[in-house]
Amino acid sequence: MFANMKISARLSGGFAIVILLMVAIAVIGISRLAVMNDSIGLMVNDRYPKTVTANHIIDEMGVNARAMRNALLVKSEDQVRAELARVEKSRASIVENFDKLKASITSEKGKEILKKALDVRVEFVKHQDAFLELVKKGQRDEAIDLLVSKIRQSQGEYFDAVSALIEYQGSLMTQAGQDAIKAYEDGRNLMISLAVIALLLAAFLAFWIMRSITRPLNEAMTVANRLANGDLTVRVNVTSNDEVGQLLMAMRDMVEKLTRVVTDINSAVDGLSSASEEVSATAQTLSQGAS
Repeated sequence: MFANMKISARLSGGFAIVILLMVAIAVIGISRLAVMNDSIGLMVNDRYPKTVTANHIIDEMGVNARAMRNALLVKSEDQVRAELARVEKSRASIVENFDKLKASITSEKGKEILKKALDVRVEFVKHQDAFLELVKKGQRDEAIDLLVSKIRQSQGEYFDAVSALIEYQGSLMTQAGQDAIKAYEDGRNLMISLAVIALLLAAFLAFWIMRSITRPLNEAMTVANRLANGDLTVRVNVTSNDEVGQLLMAMRDMVEKLTRVVTDINSAVDGLSSASEEVSATAQTLSQGAS
């Protein structure tokens, strides 16, 4: 079947296969880059902002805790009010950041961890409100007892819950980074494999097409040289129907026709020789009769 393919079809088929492999390499490369882009985009635009928001909550909790303790240490009423104002400001910032997390966290596990942090915060805020009331009333000893006993415990649980949320978001960032690395490695390995296959296939196709063209051409050149030297006994073997095979068939027909022409010429020469002998004999007879 392949021997009867036209040379143009062989060349077109070989180039088409190589081009398809190149297209496949390009498509795979683009798709792997898209996966990497999605992973990096997820990490930069989703996982990292959530981690930053959770860290802001931790920072504001620290401000909150320092302001509560400062409210017990300062002497003047103005200083106490300033520290309590810091508490209210940090609480407002914490609420804002929690609202951002509630709107952005979509995974079930993330929602579960966030809910736990919010539940712990409710307990802490209840104790904190009681603490603020005591401070405002000037009941410093009672406020200190509440701070040391209940607030310290609920605040520790609060910190742990938010830290767990940060750790979870950090693990998601790490996973996104690993996914990006895996997408790169898979794409790289697949592209290298396809490139090697393309090179081997291109080399094989080039060798096969070159051999399928040069062998018949060499045979045709040999036949032509023998014909040029007057050798009509040459035999032309035709093994394909491509352009070179058609050339060999034409040369075979030419050899057969030349052979018939030479045979006819030889027969005519033999006939002329016989006629010449007869004429010579008649001439001798006439010569003798004339004598």
